[in-house]
Amino acid sequence: MNTEQFRWQSILFITMIIWSSYFIVSKVLLKQYTPISLVIFRILFATLVLGIIYYGSKDRKQKKFTLTKRDIVLLTVSSLTGVLASSLFLMLSVKYIGAGLASILINTNPLFITFVAIVLKIEKGSYYKFLGIIIGIAGVALVILKERGITHLLDNVHLQGIIYALLSGVGATILTIIGKKELIHKMGGLAYTLFTLIPSAFILVLFYLIIDPSVFMVYSFSGLVGFLYIGIVATAFVWWLFASSLHHLDAGVASSFKLLIPPFSVILAYIFFHEHLSQQAIIGMVCIIVGIYIVSNDQKIVNFFKK
Repeated sequence: MNTEQFRWQSILFITMIIWSSYFIVSKVLLKQYTPISLVIFRILFATLVLGIIYYGSKDRKQKKFTLTKRDIVLLTVSSLTGVLASSLFLMLSVKYIGAGLASILINTNPLFITFVAIVLKIEKGSYYKFLGIIIGIAGVALVILKERGITHLLDNVHLQGIIYALLSGVGATILTIIGKKELIHKMGGLAYTLFTLIPSAFILVLFYLIIDPSVFMVYSFSGLVGFLYIGIVATAFVWWLFASSLHHLDAGVASSFKLLIPPFSVILAYIFFHEHLSQQAIIGMVCIIVGIYIVSNDQKIVNFFKK
């Protein structure tokens, strides 16, 4: 490992802590604001900041592209499902089941992404990928059921929160699959992220300015700081750093750092809200992390056992 790689791995480590804090700050804001208000300010601020970053980036100058009508349709679908719907479901899951548990379930999306990518023949399937998916799904089952089993699962509020968390992960899966299959190679990661934010930002602002302008009301200075934090620091900033890291690190190495988000979120949720996870849920979280690592690094594992 050279100095440049070590520097970017250190940056990613800190980035994942900031990314994890998004769940914590969101839970605080949800005590005073509606989920849709958080989604609007997150997407709006992230769009503005990433737009400025992209305008001054080398990617804009070096990677020229022209969007077809089909590209615009795909970007809009990605935006409405992977950005708008996924963000709203994320907020609702944090509200109903807490920051720690929501973070664990939402970050299972690499399992869904890999499975769908294999079905659509975007990626090749392998024994280790299927093994990782099975281990990860087993972990999801452990987390969902917790120590109180099916009775707790059928609790209306708890079940809603679980469904919202998984739907948020599905939305992120659609965003990633469309990007990997169709647009990221053409546009670049930063441009794809920005152009998927723009339709959601436009629709949300236009719709709620007409229907319910009250969602734009900020009642306190701390609320404004919170909105700026989740939009700029915990969304635009971390997405930009992660996209930048892909220029300096192997994609598998960079993606593996996302495995730190659930445990960091759980630790922060315990520190700030005294949220407790059962031993069964912790084992489930470990299974999910192991499963995601396997599906993300199956070739490395194959090469290791060939030695």
